[in-house]
Amino acid sequence: MTRLQEIIIGKADRSKEIKKLESQGLIRKIAPRVYTSDLTESREKIIRRNWYRLISDLSLIPYSVIEARWNVFRQPKGMFT
Repeated sequence: MTRLQEIIIGKADRSKEIKKLESQGLIRKIAPRVYTSDLTESREKIIRRNWYRLISDLSLIPYSVIEARWNVFRQPKGMFT
């Protein structure tokens, strides 16, 4: 069996593959066009751990502007929550 990435970003060319994995119970949807293979941990923790990968794919948020909001610990505030 192939090991799945923790975060899978849904794209049109992968929609059939993603639907199949979701119907098999191997992944779950945690945000629009964002899926995870981690079936136990909360979506907030998964998104916080993978925030850089999510914002690096700007196609998730068409016509978006990314604004930097950092605290002294260099962690994003309020992202996807």
